[in-house]
Amino acid sequence: MRKKKSWFYHAADNLCGMALFLGILLVLIAVRREEFSWESAKTVIHNYFSLPGIVLAGVLGAFNVILLYESTEPLKISFGCTRKQVFRDMQAMKIATLFTAGILSFFLSGQERSRIFLKELLFWGLLLLFLQSICECMSILGMRYKGLMLVSILCISGIIGFVVAFMAMDFIKNGEIHMEWPISGVLENWLLWAAVFLLGTILLVFFSWKFFRKAEVHI
Repeated sequence: MRKKKSWFYHAADNLCGMALFLGILLVLIAVRREEFSWESAKTVIHNYFSLPGIVLAGVLGAFNVILLYESTEPLKISFGCTRKQVFRDMQAMKIATLFTAGILSFFLSGQERSRIFLKELLFWGLLLLFLQSICECMSILGMRYKGLMLVSILCISGIIGFVVAFMAMDFIKNGEIHMEWPISGVLENWLLWAAVFLLGTILLVFFSWKFFRKAEVHI
C-alpha cells in the first residue's frame, strides 16, 4: 500500500480524468467539423478547459472521495496508516485537485484576466470544495449507515450523468457545446457566498473528523 503522498496520486487521477474527457470532446468536435484549424482548436480549449474544466475535476474528485472511503482508506488503516494521516491525505487531495484545476483554468481560459472571471473561478472552487466535503461527511457516516453511502453515490452519479447528457445533446444538435453559467446574480454577492461555502466546508471537515475518529472500519 502507498502511504506516502497518496493524495498526490489521487489528485492526479482526478485531473487526468478531466483532461481525458475534454480531450475526447476536442476530438469529437474535430471529427464533426469539416474544417478544423489550430485556431478553432484553441477556441475549443479556451471554452472547455476553463470553468468547465474545474467543474468536471471537482465532480470527479467528489466521486473519488466516496470510492476511497468505501474501499482504499479502510485498507490503508488496516496496513498501519493512522486515521489522522488518512484524513489529512483526503483534505490534501481535495485542495490539490481544485487548486491545480483552477490554475489550469486560469491559464487556458483565453480570456482577459478580469475580476469577473476570477470571481467565477473562486466561486466554483469553493462550491466544489463544499460539495466534496458533503460527500466526504456522508461517506464517513456511511461506514456505519450504509444507506448514506449509496445515496451519495447515486447523487454524484446523477449529476455526472445529467451534465454529460446535456453536453451530448447540445453537441449532437449544434455540433458545439454552449455551457452557460447562470450565476451573474450570485456574483454580485460573491463575498457572502464565498464565506458561506468556506464556513460550511470548515464545519463539514470538523464533523467528518469527529465521526471518522470513531467510525468502524470494515475491510
